[in-house]
Amino acid sequence: MSERMLSCEEVLAFLMPYLDRELDSEESALVQHHLDACGHCASLFSFEQSMLKLVKDKLNEESIPEDLRSRIFSSLNEA
Repeated sequence: MSERMLSCEEVLAFLMPYLDRELDSEESALVQHHLDACGHCASLFSFEQSMLKLVKDKLNEESIPEDLRSRIFSSLNEA
């Protein structure tokens, strides 16, 4: 792994892909290394992580009407 440190700008550009686990292992390690050393970026990461969890939790609370669910599964099976 490279010893270079990402800038705050670079980390902010990588933040959502990092949260979504879309980065490769080297990129993830670089972001994590920066977050461990930079309180400002760590706070932004924590905020974004909290917001993502709130959205996911809210989406999980919503139920899909059974007739819609059936039509979706039917369409998927036909495809």
